[in-house]
Amino acid sequence: MSRLTRYLRRLLGEPVPPEQPYTGATISGTFSDVSVGERVSFGGRVFIHARAPISIGSDVMIAAGTQILTATHDPENHPMWAEGVRRPVQIGNHVWIGNSAIILPGVKIGDYAIVAAGAVVHRHVPEAAVVGGVPAHILRYRDMERLLANPFENPNYRGQPRHESFLADDAVCKEAPKNGG
Repeated sequence: MSRLTRYLRRLLGEPVPPEQPYTGATISGTFSDVSVGERVSFGGRVFIHARAPISIGSDVMIAAGTQILTATHDPENHPMWAEGVRRPVQIGNHVWIGNSAIILPGVKIGDYAIVAAGAVVHRHVPEAAVVGGVPAHILRYRDMERLLANPFENPNYRGQPRHESFLADDAVCKEAPKNGG
């Protein structure tokens, strides 16, 4: 919303929604429940549903379309909408969350973790784990020794994006297993 629109709304006595404090992210709920570290980037259209505390560490990249949710319902209650459940979310330092990932209420994501694009994270992610899928599962772990080395002493660090060619021609997706075997 532009400054002019905000000004005109105030003059007319219309409600003016609070300004969003983070470029690329929209916060629904209580801004004071969201804690964000240093050098955090939001890739655009990131939705943060702050009905409970959300803590995001430093040096975190959150790609476009990601949703971080803190509210849900208890499926054992009838009707389910009668009582909401609010759980905090914690995202560690040096975490990369890929496009359109969904982080569900109550989840902790450890330092140096990577969440693949489109993953639905419903359980805790250990430090340095790479998770993906629906629901998310651990695909592998990152090499902590290499991660903790000073990047400026790393011979592969160039301080700018690396431009590479396509994957090898034999890097073809695996076929899904057939039903029944």
